[in-house]
Amino acid sequence: MKTRLLLFAVLLFGCVRTACAGLVEPDGYKLVRIAECFNSPVAQLLLMRLNADFRAAGNASPAWQTLASETAEDYDRLDDVMVISAHDMLITGNAEYAGKLESIGLVRKKTPLWMERLILVGPKSRASEFGGMEASDIMKKVASRNLLFFSRITDDWARNVEDELWKASGVDTMAENSGYVETSRDYLSALLQAGDEGAFMLTREGSYAQYVDSERFEPALVKMADTDYFRTTYACLTSNSGFRKLRSEGAEKFLEWILSAEGNNAISGFSIGGLNPFVPAK
Repeated sequence: MKTRLLLFAVLLFGCVRTACAGLVEPDGYKLVRIAECFNSPVAQLLLMRLNADFRAAGNASPAWQTLASETAEDYDRLDDVMVISAHDMLITGNAEYAGKLESIGLVRKKTPLWMERLILVGPKSRASEFGGMEASDIMKKVASRNLLFFSRITDDWARNVEDELWKASGVDTMAENSGYVETSRDYLSALLQAGDEGAFMLTREGSYAQYVDSERFEPALVKMADTDYFRTTYACLTSNSGFRKLRSEGAEKFLEWILSAEGNNAISGFSIGGLNPFVPAK
């Protein structure tokens, strides 16, 4: 009986020791659990860059997990407190979602990290024709000539901005334009198709950079115009992480590093396809 109890105690001690070691070892269970609440491949590449630089400075590498895309429906699925409580930090580009978590007490700190602009792209063959025009003016001409225009219906933010720009251009109903096409494809696939078919499209600058990087030949689409619309990505430290002292301190340390000069330089120096689509928020 004593032998069994001793054996049980040894096994229990080993399990506890391993679990505790995993909280502090860079290559164990990791120090911090961070969730990316979006489905943006380019933003994920930036986070990998930040993670690598943070680790190169001698810090423990965070454990990453993508929870959902940026559609309203997907964010509704994250309302489960248990899902949120499993993480020490949430990184999201949905300001409304971040504010909601903060208002109900699940977030103790919300901080902007970087911004990404929405831009209008179109076929290179029409660059001289539309060059130097405002986005809304270009869209007005696109509508009047029934030129192809792709609209992504799964990005709520971009879709709302698009509606505002159509109104600014004086176009009431784009459904009356035979060249207006709604697509549920991801940004890269939609941009590749737009390039093949010579269409215009509102897109995040990061997604356009990914498109440029993916093309083996000269890209068929070029940036026609900037817009005044930016999407800010936030870091949210969860209030529950106070129950996990080590992980809470690790989350604070990672956030402080991103907001430091070194972190901001990493954001400013990020490049894909020869473009840097992100601007530090501070």
